[in-house]
Amino acid sequence: MEHLHVSAFGYSQTVITGGGKLAVVSGQIAVGPDGGFVGIGDFAAQSRQVYANLAAILDELGATPAQVVKLGTFIVGLDAERTAIVRAGRTAMFGTAAPPASTLLGIAALYAPECLLEIEMVVELAPV
Repeated sequence: MEHLHVSAFGYSQTVITGGGKLAVVSGQIAVGPDGGFVGIGDFAAQSRQVYANLAAILDELGATPAQVVKLGTFIVGLDAERTAIVRAGRTAMFGTAAPPASTLLGIAALYAPECLLEIEMVVELAPV
């Protein structure tokens, strides 16, 4: 197993396992490249940043959205509007022909009050 970007908070951002064939990516929140929260109080802005973070991880892994096999989405204050925003971002990134398996959960809170959305993913990596 290979652990990428081990956090000071006791977890790895990504773990590559299965002989290098599978990447399990921790939930991504709306943190920008400078480490600060993006879109405090703005769910749509947070959604855009979370999907940008997922795209950056795929790029780092040398993978494409077509290789994502599973998403787990956690929304604080789940409602129809927030669901539509997340679905629009997912469709923009993955299309509708062969989207990844997906779970969406409405939750009471994430680790910080600024966080309104978190998305984790599992990626099938290309054969080495």
